[in-house]
Amino acid sequence: MEPPRLGRRFSQTDNYETPAWATRALLLTASPFSGTVLEPAAGLGAIAGVLRSYPGISIVTSDIRPFPHHTYPQVDFLDQTAHPWTTPDHIVTNPPFSIALEFAEVALATAKCSVALFLRLQFIESVERYFFFQRHPVDIYVFSSRVKLVPEGTPEVNQIGASTICFAWFIWRKDIPPEERMRVRLIPPRHEIGKMWAARYNVARGICNRLQKPVKAGGEPC
Repeated sequence: MEPPRLGRRFSQTDNYETPAWATRALLLTASPFSGTVLEPAAGLGAIAGVLRSYPGISIVTSDIRPFPHHTYPQVDFLDQTAHPWTTPDHIVTNPPFSIALEFAEVALATAKCSVALFLRLQFIESVERYFFFQRHPVDIYVFSSRVKLVPEGTPEVNQIGASTICFAWFIWRKDIPPEERMRVRLIPPRHEIGKMWAARYNVARGICNRLQKPVKAGGEPC
């Protein structure tokens, strides 16, 4: 019989992709990243794909389930004895909400520098998580525009629309003293994130034009 934790991890109700603009918002407004970033619930690669477009980042991916056309390791992230990678500098992921607390605990024990989890704002609730946040204060970056999550494989054109759920990036940076955390900040609206990302792309394009090289996907300087 499948262990209960694995059964919950495979829940079809948790299989949602993170829209690209939500990950771009993290990179643009919330936390600087450099070095190795682990995405341990990679799914079809929505978050990892955006991270790869950011300079100075080396991506490591895994998931507990196999995915067609993806060769990353099939690993249960919650089983720390099964981790095949060296300690990453950062962990960025959208974990299954039903086991998000367990993900946060393992991620904080694994990453050297920071952890960023894309979660419903509802994650701040519950007595159990109250005591967790007392031990591990967090900065919360709340989306001012609602983020619409859709089942894996949905075309991006169908990822736009109304949502009744508020999402946020929960970020633990180990270089910030715990007493200076527990801040709440607002992420600019989606259209502003688009402008900021486009501006970054144009800067990269200008650099590459001067070097007579093509711009890489996502605007990464060549």
